[in-house]
Amino acid sequence: MPGLVAHLSVSESEKRFRACREGRTARQIQAIWRPAKSHGLADAAAATACSERWVHRLCERYNAEGPEALGDRRRNNGAAPSILTPEVLDRLRQHLAEPPADAGVWTSRKVADVLARELGREQVAMQRGSEALKALGWSLQRPRPRNPRAATPEAARAFKSWRRPSARRRPTSRIFLSSSMAATSTASA
Repeated sequence: MPGLVAHLSVSESEKRFRACREGRTARQIQAIWRPAKSHGLADAAAATACSERWVHRLCERYNAEGPEALGDRRRNNGAAPSILTPEVLDRLRQHLAEPPADAGVWTSRKVADVLARELGREQVAMQRGSEALKALGWSLQRPRPRNPRAATPEAARAFKSWRRPSARRRPTSRIFLSSSMAATSTASA
């Protein structure tokens, strides 16, 4: 096990772990905090549901780079956004000010279709539509269920007259042979 450089004290590591709201960062802080408390790599690996090799590599990275080595480093990998640029999000905001073409609600799929048209692409993944809505501050909404008493009397009658097929099997009209009856075969003769 690599010896840990005391970039953070055990109590500081614990405070950061308890205050962390991001799963990946919290798991990495815990993977450093547990060996700092004199627990082994196996214990840290078990607590974080990661391999001992990964915890060992994380400890080495922490020793070399300090607390900045912890967390989701994919966000700061230097790549510029390719689809959800500020210009595209501004144009999308204008589209979202109007109701969608089908007069329903905006969904991730519909936003992805708008993005595809804006970018001149054949298709954009539905996930990008969801990410665009989140980037614009929209939240997941579901329509409120309607009260069944709001149905018209005709609709209520139609619903009540509709019947689901029974889950029970219907009796079959099989003929059961008695054990005293001899089996007959048409092949003998």
